[in-house]
Amino acid sequence: MKALVTAGSALTQIDTVRRVLSFDVDGSPEALSRLTHHEMQNIFKGELGTLIANELASRGIETTLLIMENSSVKTAIDPLVNVVRFKTFDQLATLLSTLLGEFKPDVVFMSAAPPDYAPEKVSGKMSSDPDTISIVYRKTPKLIDLLRRTLGEKAYLVGFKLLVGVTENQMRSVGFSQLARANTDLCVGNDLALIDQKTSRHPMHLMFEDGEEVFLDAKKISVTKSLVSLVVEKASTKFHSF
Repeated sequence: MKALVTAGSALTQIDTVRRVLSFDVDGSPEALSRLTHHEMQNIFKGELGTLIANELASRGIETTLLIMENSSVKTAIDPLVNVVRFKTFDQLATLLSTLLGEFKPDVVFMSAAPPDYAPEKVSGKMSSDPDTISIVYRKTPKLIDLLRRTLGEKAYLVGFKLLVGVTENQMRSVGFSQLARANTDLCVGNDLALIDQKTSRHPMHLMFEDGEEVFLDAKKISVTKSLVSLVVEKASTKFHSF
């Protein structure tokens, strides 16, 4: 079995020399809301994706981690993990397409959180003379929606969805909508309001394409191990059904 894990956010370009950057904040829903509204960017570094890649590698699975360059994750990446790095949204999209074609993973964890909006890039360099500038943001393509066509039906595709302060029914609605839209096998729902950075508590709501739901609630390292165990088991069953 071969696995591909994507992790972290991505930079977006305003013009040839300027980028929109994401900044470290305290991780609270309030801070996330301020940052999202100000920069149309997210704060995620790829910690969960790194843990997933490490767990896969520890099981003898050939694993590639596609993670943002200079991502300041606290967890050391296992030497057995093949690391490929990107900076911008466009680089992420290109490398993802290349790896799907060349590496041909059996399992994909799409845990990266690329920006939902990106500035409409200006050719060359914008003038620095005006006192104010206006930047138009346009919706970026949902990369997960493009994967199944390249992967084929045999591969096991895991999507992720992060919401803030929602009910179980709201999470369920969004998760199963992603499953149907992107033809994924599993959607991992996370509610930022329930994630505790101090205690590492990281609840997950797992929603499977057959309607099964599993709730995990423990420290991040524990839920990661449970998540990977479930995915490897279900991916193996799916693989042998073809």
